[in-house]
Amino acid sequence: MLLTFIIILVLSFAIALRSMKDFNVPAEISRLVQGKKVRGKIVFFKNKVVHYRARQS
Repeated sequence: MLLTFIIILVLSFAIALRSMKDFNVPAEISRLVQGKKVRGKIVFFKNKVVHYRARQS
C-alpha cells in the first residue's frame, strides 16, 4: 500500500514538472530581475504585480 502511494506521488510530481515547461515569468518580474539586485517585496494583486523596494540604510 505504501509503495503504491509513493509510486503515484513520484509520478504525479514528474507529470507536474513536465507540464510547467510552458510556464512563463511575467514581464514585470523578469524586468525587475534583469536590473540591479532586487531587494524588497513582490506583491501579486488580481490584475497587476507591484514591487516594493526595500530601503537601504
